[in-house]
Amino acid sequence: MDRNSLIEEILRKVLVEISRLESKEDVLTNSKNCTSANEKTKYLDEDTKQILVLPPDENCCCLDSLGERSLLKDKIFIYDKSKKFIDTTEYKDVVVCSLSNMELSKLSAGLCDSSKLELVEKAIMTGASIHIVKEGIQLIAEGVNAPRTFLRGYRQKLDTIKSWGINIASLDEIIRTLDKKYGKASSNGNSKFGSNIINKRFVTQRDIEEVYLSGYDTAFISSGSRVTDVAKEYAEKYRIVLKVENQ
Repeated sequence: MDRNSLIEEILRKVLVEISRLESKEDVLTNSKNCTSANEKTKYLDEDTKQILVLPPDENCCCLDSLGERSLLKDKIFIYDKSKKFIDTTEYKDVVVCSLSNMELSKLSAGLCDSSKLELVEKAIMTGASIHIVKEGIQLIAEGVNAPRTFLRGYRQKLDTIKSWGINIASLDEIIRTLDKKYGKASSNGNSKFGSNIINKRFVTQRDIEEVYLSGYDTAFISSGSRVTDVAKEYAEKYRIVLKVENQ
């Protein structure tokens, strides 16, 4: 890291710490000015939350699913745009419920010019675990019939943010991960969005590419299938794990 980059990084961390201290001071001031015990608890509890949720709107299905889990409900804080500052260092996990194609492009390029993307960027820098709900990604939810060249381009952007350690998974998978992390036994149920199960006599490159473009890192192949050499080379190139039944 050169001198200018080092200075910029130090200044950035100093600003984050100043904002964090100012935020805590605001929380204490607001709690003192509350007129009821419930309002005071609302402010003080924010400091004890461990999961920050960034929903697309009030009717987000993520909120209902997370709210049904009693343990997680006590741990989550739902982002409010009216709040001037959110200290991401206070949260161990950040759940992003939706991501448009524009937001994906900007995030992968480091152009975090909205409050949501700025929070994601800060969370990455402070070491929080980022989870993006696969069903909420516009590319995956609406791109079924899009040209393959279009899908390839956006899938590369997904690969970029995944390389930063961001977890892209279905809502059920994310909830199970959080359940396990916060001490609750994982629940049962089908968590897959799309399919990465291949039951064909011959598995071609196109089959593996469909798994890749659907956002999976593993392809489950039936025991009677034969994987072509070209498909194996494609899987190796894009780091897709091939798991064959009974092997």
